[in-house]
Amino acid sequence: MSWFNKKILIVDDDDDISCIIRDCLAREGFTCVTAVDGEEGLRLSYETFPDLILLDFTMPGKNGFEVCRELKKDPRMKDIPICIMSAMSYVRASGEAESIGADDYLSKPFELAALVRKVRAFLRPSIHALAPEPFDGELENL
Repeated sequence: MSWFNKKILIVDDDDDISCIIRDCLAREGFTCVTAVDGEEGLRLSYETFPDLILLDFTMPGKNGFEVCRELKKDPRMKDIPICIMSAMSYVRASGEAESIGADDYLSKPFELAALVRKVRAFLRPSIHALAPEPFDGELENL
């Protein structure tokens, strides 16, 4: 499957982590855009309409909770999957991520192979998207 048209927004205030994620996903054929804080992440979300957002929880200024909550309230953005990334304890952070509408959670540190699998799973077309539309009309005479 070709991933070249799939755009991922990476929002993390740790430049090293953003670069590692961006480089890894770019090698897999994804187009990546990075933001260094929540405000820039929101702006780039609206400018680029990514296919997936990888969002750090803990950032200065507008944090990942606020960004996720704001995007999920917006009818234009609510269907973009958001995967929260955090070094917080899994139980606490995953519960909080779910409560604000995040689609998934990835605990830092993580293996890059696990990240790639998760990204592919989000962006792979569902079986329902590939199914033909149900026929609801009459057949035409040919």
